[in-house]
Amino acid sequence: MDPTLYKAAMGGNIGDANFLLADHLKRHEENGYQVTPKGNTVLHVAALYGHSHFAAEVLKVTPAMLRCQNKKNETALHIAANEGNTEVVRVLLARIEDHNIKKKLTRMTDASGDTALHKAVRSQHLDVVKLLVKEDSEFEFPPNHAQETPLYLAAESGFHDALIIILESCKKPTNAAGPSNRTPLHAAVIQEHKDCIRSLWRWNKPLCEEPDLWGWNSLHYAVKLGMEDVVSDMLAWKKSLVYLPAGSENDWTTAILIAASEGDVNMIKKLLNHCPDCHDMLNSNSQNALHVSVLNNQDEVVRFLLDSDKCDSLVDEPDSDGNTPLHLLAASGNHVPELINHPRAKKMSFNKENQTPLDIALSCKATTKKIREEHMLSKGKRSNVRQSHGAMGANERHYCFDCIRSLWRWNKPLCEEPDLWCWNSLHYAVKLGMEDVVSDILAWKKSLVYLPAGSENDWTTAIHIAASEGDVNMIKKLLNHCPDCRDILNSNNQNALHVAVFFNQNELICFLLDYDEYDSLVDEPDSDGNTPLHLLAASGNHVPELINHPRAKKMSFNKQNQTPLDIALSRIVTTEKEKLVRDLCSIGRFGKRDLEVKRKCEYMPLTKDDRDKAEKAYQTAVEGIMKVAQIHIVVAHFNNDSHFRRWYHIARRF
Repeated sequence: MDPTLYKAAMGGNIGDANFLLADHLKRHEENGYQVTPKGNTVLHVAALYGHSHFAAEVLKVTPAMLRCQNKKNETALHIAANEGNTEVVRVLLARIEDHNIKKKLTRMTDASGDTALHKAVRSQHLDVVKLLVKEDSEFEFPPNHAQETPLYLAAESGFHDALIIILESCKKPTNAAGPSNRTPLHAAVIQEHKDCIRSLWRWNKPLCEEPDLWGWNSLHYAVKLGMEDVVSDMLAWKKSLVYLPAGSENDWTTAILIAASEGDVNMIKKLLNHCPDCHDMLNSNSQNALHVSVLNNQDEVVRFLLDSDKCDSLVDEPDSDGNTPLHLLAASGNHVPELINHPRAKKMSFNKENQTPLDIALSCKATTKKIREEHMLSKGKRSNVRQSHGAMGANERHYCFDCIRSLWRWNKPLCEEPDLWCWNSLHYAVKLGMEDVVSDILAWKKSLVYLPAGSENDWTTAIHIAASEGDVNMIKKLLNHCPDCRDILNSNNQNALHVAVFFNQNELICFLLDYDEYDSLVDEPDSDGNTPLHLLAASGNHVPELINHPRAKKMSFNKQNQTPLDIALSRIVTTEKEKLVRDLCSIGRFGKRDLEVKRKCEYMPLTKDDRDKAEKAYQTAVEGIMKVAQIHIVVAHFNNDSHFRRWYHIARRF
């Protein structure tokens, strides 16, 4: 574009002694309109800078310029609407006498599919919105390429005045689905624009039933955001909305479960007030509100639900994996004594992985909350194992020993029988530290100490079990009966020292290293070529007795060509532990455009001091738990031929 002409358009200069706009326009019209690098004509430039008188003069000379588009397919009307230059918009529309041509101009779209009204609403220029709607009130103003209608943009941005003008002045205001198949009501609710919500609600109530791309309707979002008044209005209009699922065919939830995941007690009260039976609703995983509140660590909701007798049935209800809320509590590491001590919380309940809540608690990493939970789960409670296995508290343990002695006298070969996991009674007795039982069994048949415990490809032996427990006295007992059992390897070709190092059993490590006859264990490689020193380096534990042992080969290479020093140097130094994190499948996206609706996951970082205290407390707790809660027997019973078909096993599966 000629610099003189461009500067004139920028400044709104129609003419002076050295410049006359009409002459420039007539001269350049013969050779085509001059444009900027963006494709803007002089009319675009005037519209950009708000010079209505300059635009009027341009249109007197070259009225056809009104329909010219730049490289983004924008007309001067698009530019003026976007900038909020109301007078320029008025001039541009006034220059067209033919109503049909005027409609074509207002309906022209740019490269993004935006009309001038889209531009005005997005930029929140109310006067321009009024002009454009008045000029073409019969037009539906369909969505742009991003599926945004002017009505959707007004609802999403909270531009309430523009929304009212569109609803009241447009004869056919479209409620076409917007981005992610969301309605304008979705957009207003998600952004919490209450004025827009009320106006859209009065205009078209059924909008609240429409699901978006992820299967969430406006009620679901209102529940998630805690908008109690909006939820009340919707449910007062149609109570059945509370039962509609949110999500996909295979992964969905409901309104009350959303409130539970958010920890919103007031919202749950509101939902129950409208629909008392909705507390029984389940999600796609057959989880109730108590499951979900436990899963999201919403303790306040957990206590609220437990305080209501109407919700008692939720306590022992299993989900699709067989997990009760107590199982999920055990997995979370959270401590809610109200649930643990609830009369309907079944400590003996098994999930589909054959795990009790105590099993899960013991298998998770230690935190101070977890320690308290394990104590509560184990104290004076029975835990079940399939096929009539049972665990007894300390006050009942003498009865268990009486049963063992009686069964032993009756049929000694019972102790050789493996269970489903190929553990026999000796293996369990070793695990539980029952030295007298182990002595009796081995005095009868020493060869039992060599029998494997486990599957064909993954097995261990009695001395490895004792090593994993760090039970020095049990190791002594086994070696006293069978001195050569120290050389036994497990399925990974690991000896007792490997296992003791792997489980950080420092006392046992020092015990084994104190005896010359165990020296051969020190430099023995496992199936991966790792010596006990390699495993020590990987663990981050510090046992100078092993590091400085004369047979500990510092230059020994495993099958990854790593020395213990290589492994130690490759470890990432950390000073905190984090809680276990569960992955909720995103149910949908949420927010202006990209905020996800998901189950909450919390991290609980521990300081170094907290970590040390937790680890110490954890070891103490587990020892106590194992002594109190984990002695099991199989109760014998008769079949039709009056013979015993099931024999006793000490303890349960670990």
